[in-house]
Amino acid sequence: MAVRVSGGRKRPTFPWKQGLFLLLLFDFFHRRIPSPSSPLTSYLKADILQYVSSTITAAIHNSTNADERSHVDNDEDDSLDDATDSEEHLKGQMVTIQKSDTPASIFYCTGNNGNAFGEARLILSAVLEEYEFVETRFANGRQRQAWKQEHQHRNHPWDFFLLPLTETCNGIVFKWLIDDFKGNIIYTSGESISNYLPLRMKGGRKFLIGPATENNNTDRVMTLTYLQMTWWGIFRPQLQQQQLQRQQNKMDPHALLVEASNRPQGKKEKQFLIYAATNCVKFRDEAYLALSTIGPAFHGGKCHGGSEPNNNRTFVQNGISLSNWHANVEFYSGFRFCLVMEHVYEQPYVTEKILMAFLGGCIPIYYGSTMVFDIFHPDSFIYYNVTNPTDALERVDHLEHHPEAYHKTMSHPILKDGNATVERYFNFEGETLKTKMRHLLKLQNYKFV
Repeated sequence: MAVRVSGGRKRPTFPWKQGLFLLLLFDFFHRRIPSPSSPLTSYLKADILQYVSSTITAAIHNSTNADERSHVDNDEDDSLDDATDSEEHLKGQMVTIQKSDTPASIFYCTGNNGNAFGEARLILSAVLEEYEFVETRFANGRQRQAWKQEHQHRNHPWDFFLLPLTETCNGIVFKWLIDDFKGNIIYTSGESISNYLPLRMKGGRKFLIGPATENNNTDRVMTLTYLQMTWWGIFRPQLQQQQLQRQQNKMDPHALLVEASNRPQGKKEKQFLIYAATNCVKFRDEAYLALSTIGPAFHGGKCHGGSEPNNNRTFVQNGISLSNWHANVEFYSGFRFCLVMEHVYEQPYVTEKILMAFLGGCIPIYYGSTMVFDIFHPDSFIYYNVTNPTDALERVDHLEHHPEAYHKTMSHPILKDGNATVERYFNFEGETLKTKMRHLLKLQNYKFV
């Protein structure tokens, strides 16, 4: 049965004394804690703010449950779904949304597109085509009231609020989020988040798309690596733009990943190996030091393998910083091997590093999540096991001194299963990823017309 949904949910009976105290506590921490100077400080600040957020959200949720249970028929389940607050679609009915009257919205409160937020917005634009992004930034009550008046036709149970996992909105926006917002929160991140995920997901009405493991005990998490995000949000659009600038025949950028004949080969004249890192992790420096015994190696960042003397290690200026890190693709094109290790071994944490090496036309020497073996052709890269690197070192040595073996490795396609891998991991306009994400967000029973 199709139904038309309008209006809002019953306002909960909220313990306002507790709420006022927590809001003041939230505002104190938001104003008093200085801007983070490191990822650890950022997480600490986010943990404090998120504790207040989760406590308030849980209080609202509990009071809503208590208020509404008295109105539930005896033959229905007394409990409300954490993520949806007793919406119509939980009853198995198809809900028809008239977009002209009740536009579907994704709210957000940050202008910072870093740490995967910009990439997540582009992915959601492809997956949730019927949704519009709405900026939610106001600094005082008057601006808040004007914003609410302007957007009074928005804010429904099928709407979302997109938040970076390690950031939060200012106190005024956050009060609207917990007090008035009728939809669900989507957290996103490109960074390693396993230690911080449980706290973020407390309180219900929340989903996560990021490098977290999908768990059979919850249906609110979808694994989405920064590797996938940067392909869709950065490298794929760049490749499309390059084709336009060069007036080349339009080719689907996915073909670079699928077809062996399209695999980037880099420059004709190449050096042995490049290691470009500014976060100097011990096992990465040790790997660079060991690899430099095979041939003349170069480092493009501040990490250089430690203080041990080695004439085979040379610094090369690359002009790359956090603001233009994607320029590593061009930089890598002048080397046969690229040492691109993650800073941590964590499933399913895979970043853009291995992808930039492939796109630059070198053979990636990678260490990190074994998820890469489900994505990339196993003979197209070298996995460097930091606890037992002998096999990797021997393979690099063999390829470096046997050009025919090197060219054979470079002739393998990048992806393991071609177009099937594209659909599983990289094409957010395809039905596989689009359907999976929409089901995660509980949209399978909504029809937008």
